[in-house]
Amino acid sequence: MEITPEVLATIDSANDPDSYFAVFNNEIHAIDASPFSVGERQYFYRISFESHLRKNPKLTQTLNWEDGTFNPYE
Repeated sequence: MEITPEVLATIDSANDPDSYFAVFNNEIHAIDASPFSVGERQYFYRISFESHLRKNPKLTQTLNWEDGTFNPYE
């Protein structure tokens, strides 16, 4: 499926979290860090524990938050 503005407009993560997964596929990647859990709904929100970002350099903040580089739409 090609990601177009019309397709992105179908995503309503606030009222229908599954609409995100109808457009995007998630893949789980193993990393060499202490395990912690981040719910899929939280992909769009700021990582609230700065210690997680400091402990794992592979983890990035969500776009539009301070120092954010992670784009959940990609």
